[in-house]
Amino acid sequence: MASGSVTSSKPKKEPENFEYNNNDTGPYRVFVELKEQGASNVNINKFSLGAHLKKIEDIKGNVQELQQLGKNKIIVKLNNYDKANKLVNLINTDNSIYRAYVPKHAVSISGVIADIPLEITEEEILNDIESEAPVICVKRLFRYDENNEKIFSQRVSVTFRACVLPRNVRLFCCVTRVQPFLQRSNFCQNCLRFGHKTENCKGRKRCHKCGIIHNSDKEYEECKSQIKCVFCKTTEHVSGAINCRETIRQKNIKNTMAYQNLTYAEAQKLTPITTMNRFESLNQTSSFPAINETFAKVVSKSNELKQQWSKTNEMRPKLFPTVPSKQNNEPIKSAPKRIRNEEPTGVYYDNINLSHNNGTGLNNPHKTSDTNTYIMRKVAETKKEFQLMMMNFYTELVGQENTDPESVQRFKQLAKKHLKLDTTFM
Repeated sequence: MASGSVTSSKPKKEPENFEYNNNDTGPYRVFVELKEQGASNVNINKFSLGAHLKKIEDIKGNVQELQQLGKNKIIVKLNNYDKANKLVNLINTDNSIYRAYVPKHAVSISGVIADIPLEITEEEILNDIESEAPVICVKRLFRYDENNEKIFSQRVSVTFRACVLPRNVRLFCCVTRVQPFLQRSNFCQNCLRFGHKTENCKGRKRCHKCGIIHNSDKEYEECKSQIKCVFCKTTEHVSGAINCRETIRQKNIKNTMAYQNLTYAEAQKLTPITTMNRFESLNQTSSFPAINETFAKVVSKSNELKQQWSKTNEMRPKLFPTVPSKQNNEPIKSAPKRIRNEEPTGVYYDNINLSHNNGTGLNNPHKTSDTNTYIMRKVAETKKEFQLMMMNFYTELVGQENTDPESVQRFKQLAKKHLKLDTTFM
């Protein structure tokens, strides 16, 4: 007989099924999963399920959406509560591979009432409580101490058969407020993940300081690496800190679950993972070199450079003649004004075909000729070339620290090289 151990897995408990009524609000969610999930590695597919639902004539017109929930569950959203209950019965009664049910959280919501003395039992609260919605169950909240023993509190969780949480309830002749039941997010100190406690962890241990998997317990105790968060990839805090992005995200998921009555998987999709801003490094000014001197500062230190700058500006009218300005205070003669009563000459209409069906835009005699366009383009190109030459000249000019004879000779060479001139501005 071969040695070995055979692990017998317990059969999975079938989920409890509930039904919708006319007091519930839509969309009405029906959870569908495979009957035998452990028999094969095949996961449930929403397109295969959608093709199966299309064959049901009485249901296909009421299906709004199919939403994948993990690997083995699909949420079918319908717009009618009666059709949702009927869909559950049809899938469970036929010989298909699917199992359908309406979970408890889809038709119920939990709230918390505070300041309930410990001597009052859960049965007494359930028998006396009065509310707008029917009460399904009552449970007193507790926490664990250092010795892993339960310590009951004065807060009581009340589950209502409704989709909207009632604002108040009446208990022992008193009206008290009902608050949403916010679950606490569990952080594992062993694998540094959220969603389970440390004593229930099945993953590998990771260093709480640096987030790396060490080889021995001594390395975990004497870790000298830099602090690093496994979620934010930053060295400002350890994993699971209060200001960690993932800790804040998990808290927002719990709030969404409480206020919108959703499962963890549904609320997780509504709260995406926050990534680091790629522009955060720009806030660190120490990483960028400081500019010691600008062009204006260099020019202001030397009067000789100022003179060269002024002489350079004086050369611009010689290269590009401008429009003549007033000289000797003489007024500029303007063109004679046209007399409106004067009849127009025939030259204006000679080259225009007024009988053209497509308009006279193509025969416009006043359009710019190709020669004028060519001249304008050449002037623009010449201006750009001159600006580039001047920019190169100024760049190398600023690099000179003094104006000794050697620098003067160097300026002459630069002027001849970049400005195409035989004489310098000196």
